[in-house]
This record gives sequence, C-alpha cells and structure tokens, in this order.
Amino acid sequence: MFDDDPEDPGTSGSGVGAHLTEVARELAYTPVLDVTVADGANAGTYKASAVAALKWRVIIGEKAYVLSAGPGKRFAMMGPAASILATSVAGEPFSATFPGAIVGAKNEIVVTLT
Repeated sequence: MFDDDPEDPGTSGSGVGAHLTEVARELAYTPVLDVTVADGANAGTYKASAVAALKWRVIIGEKAYVLSAGPGKRFAMMGPAASILATSVAGEPFSATFPGAIVGAKNEIVVTLT
C-alpha cells in the first residue's frame, strides 16, 4: 500500500472495509485534504485530491506526491525522490504531520481535512 509511484497513483491497495481504523474511516470518503508547507520555496497550502480509496495526489513545487492511509495510524507521503511515514497522526478531526525536508522545508508539513 505504501509503494505506489506518485506519477501513477492508480487504484492499487486495499479498499474501504470493516477492518479500517477510526482514522481511516474518517478519511474514507474525504475527496480533498489540505497540505500545508510552513516555510521554504514551496510554502503555502495545497489541495490533495482523492485518486483512489484512501489515496490523494497533490502537486507541490511542480512535483507530484501521493498521500496514502494504511493500517492502524500509518499515513505515508510518497514523492519522486523519497517516501516517508507521518511522524504523528490524529483523528476527530484528522491531522498528520511529516518532516518538511521531503519538499525542501525546515518545519513540518501538516495535512488536515479541508
């Protein structure tokens, strides 16, 4: 589930089912997520659009990234040069943080519901 190519998000991976965690259920029918980069050349808030069950695609600095929810509280961000897991994930309301280095930022990236 966490090895997809960000240029080809496709529809692979598990579907939405009864085994999903609370966080995954909260995200199951979410068409758009906000992705906020706090600093650096790519600072700003971007919209990640759903491309498959529990997967969203966002363009940051002309590069495609895929966000993917996995089992438990796993949430990944996959880019052209690296893939990373969220450093924190919370529910009700959903939020996740990632190291900003994947997009050239010093501070964390924050993903939230729109």
